[in-house]
Amino acid sequence: MQMFYFFWLFGVMLWCAFGVVRHADCLAVKLGEPYGTLILTLSVIGIEVSLIVSIMLTGDSNEPLARDTMLAVLNIVLNGMVGVSLLLGGLKYGEQPFNTQGARSFLSVLIPLATFSLILPRYTTSTADPSLSTGQQISFALMISALYVVFLATQSIRHKSFFIQPKPHSGVALSFLMAKDEDEDEKHAKDEDDHDHDLEIYSTGYHAAFLIMTMLPIVLLSKKFAVLVDFGIAGFGMPAAFGGVLVALLVLTPEGLGSFRAALANRLQRSVNICLGSALATIGLTVPAVLIAAGIFDIHIVLGVKDTDMILLLLTLILSMITFTGSRTNALQGAVHLVLFIFYFILIFQP
Repeated sequence: MQMFYFFWLFGVMLWCAFGVVRHADCLAVKLGEPYGTLILTLSVIGIEVSLIVSIMLTGDSNEPLARDTMLAVLNIVLNGMVGVSLLLGGLKYGEQPFNTQGARSFLSVLIPLATFSLILPRYTTSTADPSLSTGQQISFALMISALYVVFLATQSIRHKSFFIQPKPHSGVALSFLMAKDEDEDEKHAKDEDDHDHDLEIYSTGYHAAFLIMTMLPIVLLSKKFAVLVDFGIAGFGMPAAFGGVLVALLVLTPEGLGSFRAALANRLQRSVNICLGSALATIGLTVPAVLIAAGIFDIHIVLGVKDTDMILLLLTLILSMITFTGSRTNALQGAVHLVLFIFYFILIFQP
């Protein structure tokens, strides 16, 4: 009975998450990029934080939950979602262009923040375990938040062009459809863009209101979801890290489907914005929010990763640098990311 209730609750919350994505997509059409992706990212992070805090307040041994969730998000996004997106797009188009400056901007902030949040706490000496002292929590939260705000200003004000899909005729795209002339390529891109946004679009206020209304049930049900997750992990002998995977899957499934559709529509920049934006927001927003919540509710959290997770995280970040420092991607790069994703799941159940 408990399992049935869990799947029913998970389905309801997932349905609401798809509603959040749908209204965020409509706002993306109304406001243009990168605002649409930014709205979606902030909405998803709000859901993620509410779930993490609820589960941490419910169970007795959830000190590493925030760390496990962030690791799950980084691995699912940077290896799973990126891998599938690049593989699908590469198989269909051969090579796909994206804006290198935008991807490098994401990674230049993501790499140090991931290091500060998940690796550095292993080596600090202010506490006996891989956690942060109160002073470190405050300073880390402030610095991470400030750097993320600087990135948001870069993305939405100073350098919006970094995060926009390059023109088909810019000379950076090679595909299996090379025989097409420039006009046909532009027409194809426009048709795919129209198909991707085949939505019922109303006013900005309408979609903003329903975006909030679809988020509320997820936040309100998060406490019950936390109880069921804690019961399931204890009752079925699942690894504790699997709780973080469940939270990550709930918040990332709609975004993942959006990334896959964008890659199949030959708009890889949209996929890059979704994937790298989700990974960066997980560190830039979730870490400070969880540290603040830990201080308010007097929760002890462990952030430092284990040895195997650290190796996989470093390998993921290095591979992401290699993948997104060129101007095009292909199916091979997607396959390599997927291999790392498979290793991540193997190590959860067989560490």
